[in-house]
Amino acid sequence: PLVVGALSAEQGGFIRPHKSHQNGRDVDLGYFHTTRSQARRFEMTHAGNIDAEKTWAFLEALLVTGEVSFVFMDYDIQAALYDGLLDNGWSEQALGPIFQYPASRTTPTGLIRHAQGHADHFHVRFRCAARDVGCVD
Repeated sequence: PLVVGALSAEQGGFIRPHKSHQNGRDVDLGYFHTTRSQARRFEMTHAGNIDAEKTWAFLEALLVTGEVSFVFMDYDIQAALYDGLLDNGWSEQALGPIFQYPASRTTPTGLIRHAQGHADHFHVRFRCAARDVGCVD
């Protein structure tokens, strides 16, 4: 199962404790783990318990839609995913535009970027809908 966290308030606007999640374009999602079968809440994730194959399959399915602006994820989890993908035949050239890792945590590059507080879940921000004239990507 996939744990789904904060989306946005029904009519939009501020929801605690988020600075985003105000317009339906942001969602918090749990990582897939190898150490549990029935996830009900976010759990701390690291290289030793992440199911990199399932997590990447889900992320890749989101990314290929072209509708994702950013994914915010802990840098160390990025490293685990990135290294696992290299081990499975992906090239650094293919992964470069996707991951901030192996650049520093502060280098503004890639669709997947470090954000503090995202070791138990990742945050997906979707692009503005074409019909939303007031939205800014």
